[in-house]
Amino acid sequence: MEGRNVFILRLAPLEQDMTQEALEKDEIFVGWKEVKGLLEEGLSFYDFRERVKAAYKIENNLLAANFAKSLWWFLKEMKPGDYVVVPSGGEFYVAEVVGDPYYDESHPIAAHRRPVRWFNDKKPIPRELASDALKNRLNHPGTLLRTKKQVADIVVADIEKVLEDARRGETPI
Repeated sequence: MEGRNVFILRLAPLEQDMTQEALEKDEIFVGWKEVKGLLEEGLSFYDFRERVKAAYKIENNLLAANFAKSLWWFLKEMKPGDYVVVPSGGEFYVAEVVGDPYYDESHPIAAHRRPVRWFNDKKPIPRELASDALKNRLNHPGTLLRTKKQVADIVVADIEKVLEDARRGETPI
């Protein structure tokens, strides 16, 4: 799929690994539950940052912008058809976004959510099967990383190859 974006998402809000919940519910999510109303039409990135600052009483604009960036990418830039790669220890999972974001007030931590379809029968893929470009992105320490448009097609090809390798049961050399 031309123009597909790739996101690397850590499913560990408040340092709690929630990968199993994501797999069971066919969803992905981010924390920052206290930041509400982000699905309203017409919001700017500035609006996101200011809502983060207000919800968590953050004075520092740069810190608030870093949190807001993950929320912005997850809610505004991620689209159905995009790939999401979820690192988990020495392995990773791959999903395709299949729907729009929503806010689940009932969840105690991760209220901002999206439905996904998991690949590889929801089984993890060893990092050794990934290309160096994909491995480098899997090592990113933040909550969410958006792959730049210039390299997204290369990373998409890497993901599709590793999915095929995993399907065939190949192991690294």
